[in-house]
Amino acid sequence: MRADVVGSLRRQKETIGDIDLVATSTNPTETFNFIANLPFVKQILAKGETKITFIHNSNTQIDIEILPKENYGSLLLYLTGSKDHNIALRTLAEGKGLSLSEWGIKQDNRLITCDTESGVYKMLGMEWVPPELRENRGEVEASLRGDLPNLVEESEVRGDVHIHSNWSDGQASIAEMALAAKALGRKYIAISDHTVGLGIANGLNEEEMQNRQTEIEEANKAVRGIAILSGLEVNILSNGELDISDQVLAQIDVVTASVHGALRQSQEQITERFMKAMDNPNVDIIGHPSGRLINERPESTIDWPSFFRKAVETNTAIEINSSPYRLDLKDTLVQQARSYGVKFVITTDAHTPHELAYIKYGINVARRGWLEKSDVLNTLTLSEFLSSLK
Repeated sequence: MRADVVGSLRRQKETIGDIDLVATSTNPTETFNFIANLPFVKQILAKGETKITFIHNSNTQIDIEILPKENYGSLLLYLTGSKDHNIALRTLAEGKGLSLSEWGIKQDNRLITCDTESGVYKMLGMEWVPPELRENRGEVEASLRGDLPNLVEESEVRGDVHIHSNWSDGQASIAEMALAAKALGRKYIAISDHTVGLGIANGLNEEEMQNRQTEIEEANKAVRGIAILSGLEVNILSNGELDISDQVLAQIDVVTASVHGALRQSQEQITERFMKAMDNPNVDIIGHPSGRLINERPESTIDWPSFFRKAVETNTAIEINSSPYRLDLKDTLVQQARSYGVKFVITTDAHTPHELAYIKYGINVARRGWLEKSDVLNTLTLSEFLSSLK
């Protein structure tokens, strides 16, 4: 038996509706009876010869379809989508005198079945396209040229450079966060607590930063096998100034500058705030640039081409914030930024040890944005990473 997730979940879209799976089975009836009796099945909505639909205990609808083994590849490709990607493939096939459907490829009225997706793509003269790219945003053309990106992998991330501790609004000590990050394979982290301008998040003043630095040094001695950098998430004020002096920022290893207020300023005003922050020689990273919260707060209106050009000009990295509530910068803007030559960091913005695992969501965004390892600074070794900053 084989089973795969399909649809928007396989493409790792930032939000999904139902969960769709496909599988092969020599006895679909027996398979569906087994599924129907699993403890997490809350309600069976439908059960037929080739498909079962049920409600999971989490109130999520799950559809499972049993497919013929010989058609598995073409059906897997079709059901993964997206609709626009599938249309582009069918158009390509027609140009070659072929007819592509979920059941296979017809040539001279003869159906050629494929049990793998690679077989379908090969018949179209293409390389296999990673599911995250299947949105008809240039992946078909790149595949035909043999020019698809070698997408970044979670295993390639060495550091997490946006982490909060209980010195600001985090819920664990510096050492506890370091130990948890080390367990996930990280080689370095930056403790990036909020600064004084964000009082609601218990932002630090300059005296508190000095005291925190003592704890960072102690944690570096106590926790072996991972480097703990001093970091800050400074607040970009409504006029573009930062809420901590340059004299203090110059002593910090990694400075992330973020907008937390006045998010509804005009495009000209908020873009200028970012421009001014990026011009500051101490600002290494712009955090969660659009300011959105998924399904809760829309993104700010920003002149993105100007923003990306300034990031490249000033050697300022852009954050892909992995929090599932943010996923900011979003995938389409990541792809656009990459075309300008922007460099990125993928961070968790973790406030608790378990949130350090959020990195996988940022990786999904990066992959959907066509990023390779070379586009992501925190895939570098510690010395290389620090050298890459301003």
